[in-house]
Amino acid sequence: MIKEAIRHRLSMAVFYEPGPLWAAVIELQSCGFGIDRQCCAGLAESLMNFGSPRLEPCELSEQLTRLVHCVEPYSSNGELGPILATSGRVLALFAGVCPARGTAALTRTDVRETGLPLNGSCKNLLHHIYAGAVLLIVSAETPDQQVASSHVLLRNSRNDIQTFEYTIPVAFHTGWD
Repeated sequence: MIKEAIRHRLSMAVFYEPGPLWAAVIELQSCGFGIDRQCCAGLAESLMNFGSPRLEPCELSEQLTRLVHCVEPYSSNGELGPILATSGRVLALFAGVCPARGTAALTRTDVRETGLPLNGSCKNLLHHIYAGAVLLIVSAETPDQQVASSHVLLRNSRNDIQTFEYTIPVAFHTGWD
């Protein structure tokens, strides 16, 4: 058992079209999941194609646009270019679940103790990203919030949806908050 660990819950959905993605993001916001609890990941071209939602009021459109424009590299190992993701804490949590090749992440012992099914899940998500999809990742604090976010994603995405609940040692969190 990991001593001094923090429990995390992520829900993720794959989107190949911008309309359903933005509908999910707006619905998640109405359920209390702010932009700081959401992250988009994809190829630069895909994120650019998903563009800015045209919504009223314009402030909402500008706020949502941060998900696809305020990004940082997640992985640079792909043939089709680097995978980018929305900067912030949710990206750090996602990197804990699906570490990019060549980056420092959880040790084998940590992964074994968290119980994460890393290999198949991550490969499947990366396959969708390299096929042009955008991955929407939502961080939940409680099991009920994770269920709520998963329901929103199920209503809006016709593609893969995955959930993870795991622990990460406190030492891995240094500098996140």
